[in-house]
Amino acid sequence: MFDTFISYRRSGGGAVAARVYDYLRLKGYNPFYDIDKMSSGRFDEQLKANLRSAENYILILSKGALDRCSNDEDWVYREIILALEYNLNFIVLVEEGFVYPEDLREELQVVKMFQAIEYSEQTISSRLDILSGYIRRAKKQDDTPIYGDSAETRFKIGGEYMSYYEDVEDGRVVMRRAPVVLRNFCGLVTGHTWFGTTQAWSIRARMYGKKRLAGTYFAKSSLDDGIGTFFLNVVDANTLEGFWSGYDNANNTITTGKYVFKRRFKNYSIRHATVSDLPGVIKIADEQLGEGYLTKEILEKTLDKKYSDEMLVAVHNSTGAVIAFSLYRYINQSEAQNIGRGYEFRDMMFSSEIGYVATVATKESFRNYGIGTALVERCISNMRADGINCFISTAWKHAGIINIGSVLENLGFTRELEIPKYWYESSLREGYSCPQCGNPCYCSCVIYTMTK
Repeated sequence: MFDTFISYRRSGGGAVAARVYDYLRLKGYNPFYDIDKMSSGRFDEQLKANLRSAENYILILSKGALDRCSNDEDWVYREIILALEYNLNFIVLVEEGFVYPEDLREELQVVKMFQAIEYSEQTISSRLDILSGYIRRAKKQDDTPIYGDSAETRFKIGGEYMSYYEDVEDGRVVMRRAPVVLRNFCGLVTGHTWFGTTQAWSIRARMYGKKRLAGTYFAKSSLDDGIGTFFLNVVDANTLEGFWSGYDNANNTITTGKYVFKRRFKNYSIRHATVSDLPGVIKIADEQLGEGYLTKEILEKTLDKKYSDEMLVAVHNSTGAVIAFSLYRYINQSEAQNIGRGYEFRDMMFSSEIGYVATVATKESFRNYGIGTALVERCISNMRADGINCFISTAWKHAGIINIGSVLENLGFTRELEIPKYWYESSLREGYSCPQCGNPCYCSCVIYTMTK
């Protein structure tokens, strides 16, 4: 169940909602947002249940967000009323320049009484840190410890991490992920990080006390003059978080953004799936991809040698539980065109067989620890061993966020095309529920390719 409900108006508030969502996920919360596309018949079934389970309600007041609340059927109006009815922890994010409507309904006047956090495009990152102080922390759904918490390991810096950082793409802020390797010698921290196959940076920093890390980064390539500084707080043995600021070579500007390191979780093994893994896989698929998107019949095909479908699972070494899975298969030119809705992948025209990474999903409590990246790497490695050199993968895009975009780009994939409302017809036909949109699904599909 979701612990935080994010309410917003799509026109003007979608980008901020996506930022809040990503931030809360990195903080370990399980937020829910973007239900305004749900059909009217699903209101009592889904929206009430998600609001009732939440402890926190975040209302994003972008300019004009309350102008349509005179209509009893307006989504934002109904969400606010239910949040008040359930007495949720009410938090208001208000855009600079927002003005309450003069004819604001009486039952909504109470919204003015809640302390508001004002934001703008320039200040939203720092405001999110203020926001986190207002949120009530729910009990963890999965309290299985990932690492020990002894005094010896609590502030040990060094090893492999996945970093998550805000960047600018086409004028909008996006969240990217990149691997990081750190070494610590007497408080001097050095290392490197990279994004894709062409960008890499060296890191040099110092520990200040036991809980602060400050330093610089600089591009390794002589053709890239990207350079900057960063400051991180040591949250626990697994997490560093703070900000980076520096010269963005791609956008020719000085940029500042959030910077989070998550220690890569390694107490797991990757292997081919067996019949006994199917219940765990289906549970993860229902939570992350939408209930009914992957059925038992579809998954059983991956275990049947008559088909080219393959399924890998990541299994917790201590508990034996499935914590992530991936699906891949071998396709021909015709099947690739079907995936691209008739698009011709010219760089693959002379390839008789193409490797297709179809699905990657990770259990919620194990996301952001590099497990999904490891699964995709293994898929590619297995297919390369069979002589495959051309690859295709699909990723869903919602509210400007591409779910595994950074994972694929880091491994050398490039974005080929985007197809709006890719799953709309199939979600109606097959009845599955998108975790972001409900039913029908409005997400776009971004198709990535790699030909080397």
